[in-house]
Amino acid sequence: MARSQKAEQAEIVQVASREAAKGRRELKLEGAIGHSPAWETQDI
Repeated sequence: MARSQKAEQAEIVQVASREAAKGRRELKLEGAIGHSPAWETQDI
């Protein structure tokens, strides 16, 4: 039982890190696309 619980936990960690990596890639893309407008709006 402990072994299957550990395996399940490892799988959750793998999925979570995959999702996090995907999120970072999407944020990077968004940042690259939205960079110029952000600069314009922050112009004080």
